[in-house]
Amino acid sequence: MINLFLIILGMLMDDFSATLLAAPLLFPLMQAIGVHPIHFAAILGTNLGLGNVTPPTAPILYLAGRIGKCKFDELITPAVIFMIFGALPVVLLTTYFPFLSLALPHFLMPKLVRIVPLTLGGY
Repeated sequence: MINLFLIILGMLMDDFSATLLAAPLLFPLMQAIGVHPIHFAAILGTNLGLGNVTPPTAPILYLAGRIGKCKFDELITPAVIFMIFGALPVVLLTTYFPFLSLALPHFLMPKLVRIVPLTLGGY
């Protein structure tokens, strides 16, 4: 449910503004259910990134069209394929397997980041 909210928020706003809006609102909720702050940041970033390439606004696609000098119609088909087979699996893996987003911070700062056991949801 939070993924859907963040993707819709990313569709309507740029990622910086959406982060400033969503992080203070959702962080206490995530702490209450036991989500690590780094894991929450990974969830937030992947969902907002997916929302930024999703129409109706799709600011990243318009920027790519300007840089590549091609029309929006030429970009939408590869973008939809990317969203379905590239970004959506990353969003789901990041959300439901916290080990994936906490592994690197754990190896760099083992005293600060504790990895939860690898179970579905990890909570």
